[in-house]
Amino acid sequence: MVGIPQVSDQGVTVRVMLTSAIQIGGQVTIQSITNPAANGTFKVMKMDYEIASRDQPFWFTLLCSNLAVFQGSAG
Repeated sequence: MVGIPQVSDQGVTVRVMLTSAIQIGGQVTIQSITNPAANGTFKVMKMDYEIASRDQPFWFTLLCSNLAVFQGSAG
């Protein structure tokens, strides 16, 4: 995770380094000391790419929804 995750009405928006382990529809677990309201396991709903060249890192910006929305309040 890069930076501080942002909590929204739809879930959480978080920036991460490019990796093949994260896929749309998959799950991510967020643990933030700076913004503990964003902590939890979320479903990835949308991925935006931020790609540059010449020694610049590659980023994903993930829009994630709370798993409770998909599993019901009972888990």
